[in-house]
Amino acid sequence: MDAQSRPAATLSDVALTAVFLAAIFLPPLAALFGAAPTAGLTEKRAPASPPALTGHLRALKTFPQRFDAYWNDAFGFRSTLVRSYNRLALTIGVTPSNKVVIGTAGWLFVGQDYGAVEYYRATHLFSREQLVWWQHVLETRRDWLARRGARYLFLVAPDKHTIYPEYMPATLNRVGTATRLDQLIAHLEANSDFRILDLRAVLRQAKAHDAIYEPLDSHWNDLGAWFAYHEIVKQVGVWFPGVQPLPLASYDRRWVSGQGNDLAALLSLSDLLPGERLTLVPRTPRRARWLETHGPLPLGSVALSVSEMDDPSLPRAVVLHDSFGDILQPFLAEHFARGVYSRQNRFAAELIERERPDIVLHEMVERSLMTDFSADPTEVTRAWPDGGAEPRS
Repeated sequence: MDAQSRPAATLSDVALTAVFLAAIFLPPLAALFGAAPTAGLTEKRAPASPPALTGHLRALKTFPQRFDAYWNDAFGFRSTLVRSYNRLALTIGVTPSNKVVIGTAGWLFVGQDYGAVEYYRATHLFSREQLVWWQHVLETRRDWLARRGARYLFLVAPDKHTIYPEYMPATLNRVGTATRLDQLIAHLEANSDFRILDLRAVLRQAKAHDAIYEPLDSHWNDLGAWFAYHEIVKQVGVWFPGVQPLPLASYDRRWVSGQGNDLAALLSLSDLLPGERLTLVPRTPRRARWLETHGPLPLGSVALSVSEMDDPSLPRAVVLHDSFGDILQPFLAEHFARGVYSRQNRFAAELIERERPDIVLHEMVERSLMTDFSADPTEVTRAWPDGGAEPRS
């Protein structure tokens, strides 16, 4: 190296060393002094808390794992780095997180972390024992309710990839043609008189002329929920003839900007992918009144929403549901003298005993069938107040 090039090389070495040291020390220093920028991340979980170091042997053994979990969440500039990585990955069409699948034409889908990919590909089907277990669960619930004078309607909300498979990436090939829901319905038809309310055919027909799920959201929109509500209330009307669904003409359609993008939020990119959501606005004021706050519930919440109508001829209902059921509540409330809505998948026997409804509606999203409930023997054996089994989902 000649004398003229040596200063330039030295300068570049110093710059490279400075960048390296900054990359090593700035994040922990920023985390230590709280100086890192905090672009919000939406991860549908609480960040890990700083682990307490005590003298207990068990706490000492688990301290490294607990500190690692905490540091992974508290790492300086973490939110900025995660958002930057997700944005770059999305730009080049690579899925940056197991929580989300990048589809075609700008569509996003629920990812592997929620069992949705395995469900879509049909790689992990029900065993015979699991099908028998589900049959036992559903029949036991129905019979337990019948002894209390109540009906039981169990419905499965289709995942978005079930209704819009054409937007799923070609790399996620379908291994089988039958899903777990297909298996369960076929098993019940062959071995039981219990029937699940299957909404897939109605929603597939509806999508031919209407948008019923949004590209950046995992849930059905108001219109998709209306088609589900229509089928639910039609079935309720078989048991309670005075109950009939309101026609679609009772609502005006309105697109709302900046909503309908929970999958974009999972990537912490809601500001870059704002999205729109189709909503239905009733042309006349809804009649149901809400006794408790009606609105989105926190993740994992089992808080109740309660509605009432001044019509004692209508049935009383308990509605157990997940996030797909939130949007159903305003529609269903118009048909129940009292409706109690609880976002939980377990069969809440104590709530039902307290409310003594005429009907229990139980909604569960399709991918929840991937949960291996039968792995826990207490799901079927725990005693109910009358000595029956209390299977949970």
